[in-house]
Amino acid sequence: MICRMKRVVLGILYILLILSCEKYIDGGHAFSGIYILQGETLIDAQDYELTLDSKGNEVVLQIASGGEYIGVSEKKSWNMNNELTINGITAIVDDEVSTYEYVPSGKYLKRTLYVQRLTFKASPNTSNKRRKGTFKVLARDKFESCASYIHVTQKK
Repeated sequence: MICRMKRVVLGILYILLILSCEKYIDGGHAFSGIYILQGETLIDAQDYELTLDSKGNEVVLQIASGGEYIGVSEKKSWNMNNELTINGITAIVDDEVSTYEYVPSGKYLKRTLYVQRLTFKASPNTSNKRRKGTFKVLARDKFESCASYIHVTQKK
């Protein structure tokens, strides 16, 4: 009886783990489950393309995920950083966390996501080449580890 209950509990935990992040997995993280919140719309952040102008502007994205906190890293790294610079483009994670509740399509229960600001900025680009950087956004909590690539280009 106890053995059967353990199997049921383990089966439920396994299903929850699979459903928390749905797409392909690499290094223990699923490349899904991280979104960009624009108004009331959630946009999948995987392979999101962001363009900065040559004057050196700043763009702030609202990152929504199931993870209680986010970080950024280089493409081949899994270390979470609050600030990272790649090819002259800097990503900064704000420490302030808020929540966003929504009802997924076809579902009846609300889901809560944690929202943090992620700022991308660059100094003016005076060269004749575009600057490019791929940032890996990581979201972690006790049960979920997700990642997404955001590709940033600064015009020449």
